[in-house]
Amino acid sequence: VANFMAIIFITDENAEFWQFGESLPLLLANIISLSVWLVAMFLEVTQIVGYVSVGLARRYMTGPRHWFDVVVVLLTGAVSIALLRLSQDSTQDLVFCTALGVLIICKWGRFLVYLRQLKSIGIQILPITHAMYDIAPFLIVLSIYLLATINMFFALRTGYSFSDCFMLIYRLVVLGDGSVK
Repeated sequence: VANFMAIIFITDENAEFWQFGESLPLLLANIISLSVWLVAMFLEVTQIVGYVSVGLARRYMTGPRHWFDVVVVLLTGAVSIALLRLSQDSTQDLVFCTALGVLIICKWGRFLVYLRQLKSIGIQILPITHAMYDIAPFLIVLSIYLLATINMFFALRTGYSFSDCFMLIYRLVVLGDGSVK
């Protein structure tokens, strides 16, 4: 997680204190990221082999936690490889920034799951994470109503693009900012 946080700071177009080596800090952070990713990939593969060798392949394949770990590891590799291939200016691309943001949220979520294993911290975190899982149905219903409202506002042909309609309705519903300019 810390490595990707460093990548965000390095690729910030407003930060001028990182510009001493054009992209040397970014390259160094990416090399560290790829090294950590290779270790994580090796550990995930050995975990799969362990489950299969003991005859628990079905248990591994049906566990959502395992699928989440595999997706996070694959997304980590995709973002790291894309970062290696992109120039520093390309890292401001919307798709790349979205993937990096989703990856960091997933990594922080995994970190909370790992902290639950420590008794002193886990006892404090467990009710919070359980409550977050319990509000998932509410968030799905809220998302449906939010998307329906965005679609209705877009259908009124107000002259706004769909993304502008999304931001206007999001600001109105979630943030309580009622100005439609």
